[in-house]
Amino acid sequence: NAQTLTHLCDPYGVEVEVMGPFLLDGIAVSSSRIRELIKTGRLEEASRLLGRDYPVFGRVIEGMKRGRLLGYPTANLDLSEEIYPPIGVYAVDVIRNGRTYRGVANLGRNPTFQDPRDSGSSPLSLEIHILDFDQMIYGEQIQVNFRRKIRGELRFDSTDELADQIRSDIDWA
Repeated sequence: NAQTLTHLCDPYGVEVEVMGPFLLDGIAVSSSRIRELIKTGRLEEASRLLGRDYPVFGRVIEGMKRGRLLGYPTANLDLSEEIYPPIGVYAVDVIRNGRTYRGVANLGRNPTFQDPRDSGSSPLSLEIHILDFDQMIYGEQIQVNFRRKIRGELRFDSTDELADQIRSDIDWA
């Protein structure tokens, strides 16, 4: 806390200036508030307090290649212990080598491809279909900026229904 910091710095002649909270439109900006907004899916509010969209960084790994079979190849990220928004489908920006691409990301457990009794226990994945992009990027680091939630994750009765919904999500994004 500020008192401890002042006490530790005093013997070295380092002056500590205690500042009040930073306010943006009357709202205190803090890392704990931003984390809570992200975890509860209030991305627009979190972005406003951050001054930018919430980013996730990761290395692209090979997935099951189901997106490719559906006509929508995805970049699958190796997930870390970052803070993620709630499971769902998001409009995102992807930054690779300094260039920004639009995309649609699914953060979830792929319930269409899981036994309905086990879908809650399957691992969390982040798959991004990058619009107007057709390059192999396995092993590369990319940045994914979450812009807006499109919908929650759904289980579909067929891969055709899933492909139709992906097309609709892309049109929305």
